[in-house]
Amino acid sequence: MSAENDDFTYVTHKKPYRNKKGRKVYPKPPRRQLESDNANEYRPAPTDNLPLEEHVKRFEQKAEELRSSDFWKEFRSMIMNLLHLKRPLISDSDPEFPPPTSTLPRNIQRFIILGLGSPTTSPTATYQLALALELYDILNAYASGVEGMIPIRAYDPVFNAQDKALLGYFKVSTPPIGGGEGFEFDVGVRTVWFMPHCPTGMYENLCKGMVESASPSVAGNVVLLGNNLKMYPEAKTKEEMALTYPSIQRVTEEGMEIRRLPTNFDRNNVFNDICLQWDWKIQKELPASMELEADGKASPVEQDEEEDEISAKIESLALW
Repeated sequence: MSAENDDFTYVTHKKPYRNKKGRKVYPKPPRRQLESDNANEYRPAPTDNLPLEEHVKRFEQKAEELRSSDFWKEFRSMIMNLLHLKRPLISDSDPEFPPPTSTLPRNIQRFIILGLGSPTTSPTATYQLALALELYDILNAYASGVEGMIPIRAYDPVFNAQDKALLGYFKVSTPPIGGGEGFEFDVGVRTVWFMPHCPTGMYENLCKGMVESASPSVAGNVVLLGNNLKMYPEAKTKEEMALTYPSIQRVTEEGMEIRRLPTNFDRNNVFNDICLQWDWKIQKELPASMELEADGKASPVEQDEEEDEISAKIESLALW
């Protein structure tokens, strides 16, 4: 007999049966029986009824897995080097990005996690949260001019009660999005924006805040750990970028410091295509290469460049 529930199909047998080798097989009972009149209907045990202590235990297991990995050792070394610029960086051999010329800001005033997903149900979100908290601890130790701990907040409409309880356990506040407080990409405060694999529109809104300020002091407030923004203009034509993501086009064309995260984490879909980006070189005037003619057509600078094919890297992003 079989019974279908959601995306799962379970097969049960009333009596032992024989396999291909003729051996008698006794079926194993499913993991959890539903509270249902049909005894053949089963589903995997949910996590929403687990106590907070169990969620903390599961999180700590994955956090320890991260801390014991070569990925974490290289990441921590990279962050410490960027805070001092005293030792050669492991990633300096990366031909895509030149060696950095400026340090990471030390006087961080705020740490914001966006688009994390559910850390009590998603392993990817759990590993990313573990990295966020480890990075927060390092930067908090270097913070100056901040009384007590740097505020750390997380925003995601998918958070459930268990997620909020777990985040609260680690002193991460989860203010509501919209309503009284609302959420805005405020670039007036020196902030780490932890945004791995977020939708492109969220990066556009963050970049828009920097473009509208067009101030070196304000642009220096933004430290982004998220998708490599340079992928987007590489994957689209300049006309497409001007119509859909003009602020991303602007900040990437004017430049910033950028370091790729190590690529040796065992689960390669957790931190793939993620970079640390800071020290944005935004100017008041629009670069000549981005200017459009009055009739809306691209300037000769744009027309002379070949159109890029849509990159497969963008299609592989987790939230696309």
